[in-house]
Amino acid sequence: MKKYRKITFIALLGMCIGCANPGVPEGGAKDETPPKVTHTSPKNYSVNFDKDRIVIDFDEFVKLNDANKNVIISPPQKKKPKVRLKEKKIVIDLLDSLRANTTYVLDFGKAIVDNNEGNQMGEYRYVFSTGKEIAKMGLAGYVKGAKVDTASTVAKVGLYSASDTLNPYRILPEYIAQTDSLGFFMFNNIEDRAYKIIAFIDNNSNNMLDSDEPLAFQKKNVDTSIPQNTEEDSLQFDKYTKFKNTNLQLRIFKPIPKQQFLKDFKRSLREQFVFVFNAPRKDSLKIELLDTTEDPKFFIESNPSQDSLVYWIMNNTISKKDTLFAKLSYLQTDTLGNLVPYIDTLKLTYKEPKKDKKRKKDKDKKEEEQKIKMMKIQTNMTGEINYFDTLNLSFEYPILELKKEDIVISTKKDTIDVPQKFTLKKENQRRYNILMPLQAGSEKYTIKIDSMKVFDIAGRANENFTSSFSAHEEAFYGKLFVTVTGGDATVLIQLANKTTPNKVVAEQKYKEGKVIKFENLPPATYILKALWDTNSNGKWDTGDYEKQLQPERMKIFKKEIELRSNWEQEVAWRLKGSEIKVKPIMPKEVKELK
Repeated sequence: MKKYRKITFIALLGMCIGCANPGVPEGGAKDETPPKVTHTSPKNYSVNFDKDRIVIDFDEFVKLNDANKNVIISPPQKKKPKVRLKEKKIVIDLLDSLRANTTYVLDFGKAIVDNNEGNQMGEYRYVFSTGKEIAKMGLAGYVKGAKVDTASTVAKVGLYSASDTLNPYRILPEYIAQTDSLGFFMFNNIEDRAYKIIAFIDNNSNNMLDSDEPLAFQKKNVDTSIPQNTEEDSLQFDKYTKFKNTNLQLRIFKPIPKQQFLKDFKRSLREQFVFVFNAPRKDSLKIELLDTTEDPKFFIESNPSQDSLVYWIMNNTISKKDTLFAKLSYLQTDTLGNLVPYIDTLKLTYKEPKKDKKRKKDKDKKEEEQKIKMMKIQTNMTGEINYFDTLNLSFEYPILELKKEDIVISTKKDTIDVPQKFTLKKENQRRYNILMPLQAGSEKYTIKIDSMKVFDIAGRANENFTSSFSAHEEAFYGKLFVTVTGGDATVLIQLANKTTPNKVVAEQKYKEGKVIKFENLPPATYILKALWDTNSNGKWDTGDYEKQLQPERMKIFKKEIELRSNWEQEVAWRLKGSEIKVKPIMPKEVKELK
């Protein structure tokens, strides 16, 4: 009897599993129809609106993709609307009070999709007015990166009162929109007047511009009734919205932090202080050691972004002290936002690294101590190099001296080392350059520095150093000829390797219609850039809203340039007239009302 019951249970279980997995019916077409709005309460484009709830009915069950990000209300509210799903409905509860005689737009973007296949409904907006009429004007444009010239897909765009004294930080804009996957933005149903327009990356999702957030702005006000481009058409899609500016161009940039303060400091080595600031320094740091009568001498290094300083103590008697007290003088931002002189007293302590307790043998301890005392040498003279490169030696720590006679550079001829002539040039305490002509092709070079020849400021000696190198043949390189038009006297034409796009490998001044030659280019994929270097400092500079300074313009050639050995390539580039123009998209709901 027990056996019989077990068999019956297994058979029934198999039947249930079969019923639970019916599979996809054969012959049925995939549902590709997007959801449709069947009813709205109150009616879309209502006037004299005084409700606190909106219900939108659909012909099927729907989902909202990332509603917190994709659904926005304009004008923005401090208390964001609560958006939820209920059966085949989207329910919006308005939690904040509404302004009188104001048109509001609930923009769902492309967030609405059907529940089964994820078919996207497309752009959808619910519009209402607390006054007697719907505002009829619109603005549209495009936000892109100031430096990389690509679409900014996560920006919000705000319209503010057209005031010369506007401080946009930490206030809600009068109207708000967001960019799509093309960097395109659109304001529908706004009042007919002039505005200040600012785009920003809303990192904390508060719909307000914060001082540390990337932004873009237009210096001149934008007017809904006056086209900025006289060639631009006035677009009337329907009885609700009219566009006269549809191609506003905003270039978003990361501002230099306005606050300046000492962020961190450390003493990882006896002979080294490191000071880290929150932003590039606008002054020089002064340091005074308080617990020594000896006049300290420092070798100072700074990182490329100018926000960190490394102080190497050149006095051995001072660096031997475990604890040093220092008085620092620098500029720091006060509570009013002004840079003022500031004095800081720091305790700079060095702690010896903890020794491995497992190493008990004297031999192991001695080897470890010896290893710590040795100094490494690095060089670009290794493998195959460019025959026109500046040869260099870099030391792990600042050194006391490097003598020419301690360096041997040689080539092999019939198994005999033949010394090569060179000139040694000091760049700083940690870097020396070697000047010598290189024979391109098969010539092999070797550079040697024996151990215990060079000593650093803490008494560490160099490790034995040997490196072999040769120079590429001239046929290894390619050439690029660029003809550029539509620029001006401030333009620099720059070339960068695709693998390191922010590092310029070659640049030349723009010459209208003249061929720019880039020669001796190793085979690689390159990016061609045009920089409007308005301050002639040879680098791209960011913008400043307070000073109303736009970031320097930069354009990138639309195609990557692949260059091979012994190749020549020609490129023609027209800088003007390459802006992207986008026409506003009529909301689906409005199409149905026409």
